[in-house]
Amino acid sequence: PRRARQLTVASCQRGYRHACLLLADLDLDGVGAVASRARAGERYAGLCDEDVTEACWKLANLLAEDHRHDDAARLFQRACADGMGASCNSWGFCLFTGKGAAWSAIDALAAYRKACELGDPYGCANVGELVELGVGAPPDPTAAVASYRQACDDRVDAGCARLARLAEQGVGAALAPDEITALYRRACDDAGVPDACHALARRLRADRGPGA
Repeated sequence: PRRARQLTVASCQRGYRHACLLLADLDLDGVGAVASRARAGERYAGLCDEDVTEACWKLANLLAEDHRHDDAARLFQRACADGMGASCNSWGFCLFTGKGAAWSAIDALAAYRKACELGDPYGCANVGELVELGVGAPPDPTAAVASYRQACDDRVDAGCARLARLAEQGVGAALAPDEITALYRRACDDAGVPDACHALARRLRADRGPGA
């Protein structure tokens, strides 16, 4: 780790911004040196000032953890505008929770949709949840299924659990019983999604029959 850090420092000193971003990550994680959240934040801030979008997003996450929600939201919005899907998802969360931004379900859904369009699977899962519940738009189970499927295909296990639930209810998705069970198992085993684990246990008991 120390040698890797030395090489990263040298690359950063030569002006490679991605190396400087990696160096900030190493500072945060304590790789090759004592972890320093403050030093990482300073590096992220400097890179963000140089319009390194990912640095702005990472700095925003640190600010949010420090409950500086107004500052974090501004950076999430900025990085989203620059085309970073993960930051659009974070910006959507700010809008949906009213942390650092005026609450708006409609704007939150728009931000989540942009995140999904930019390839962020968590944004897709959030789109699915809002359109399923009719928050920010009329309820649309078919659209919810499509968003959950997209999230699930990109390894967001909550999307798999929600897709399985709708399929089990016969809403918007037609999946074989074994496929439904497999989705619940995946969400439970890989991520410990509580609802998925409960559903999986229920289905396995049912498959074993009375008295099992």
